[in-house]
Amino acid sequence: VVEVGGPRLTYRELWHSAARIAGGLQRHGIGYGDRVAVHMPTSARWVQAFLGALLSGAVPVLVPDALPASVAARVIADSSAEVYGWAVLA
Repeated sequence: VVEVGGPRLTYRELWHSAARIAGGLQRHGIGYGDRVAVHMPTSARWVQAFLGALLSGAVPVLVPDALPASVAARVIADSSAEVYGWAVLA
């Protein structure tokens, strides 16, 4: 994964970081079929968060970062996402 002007991740680095995120989600009680909102700028961290959610068994709910806050909140509420914001789990 190459982020323009940002980090470069090998497949190994991507796998390890996504596995750490998946473990964090599972420690917070997130598992198979739970919905997890991914609401962050498109970046290498976004890819890590998305794959981490998949590895945990959760269903990633992709919320575009460009949405106004009120619309993003409505999308997250309508999806019944279990977790909002990756900073809590990072």
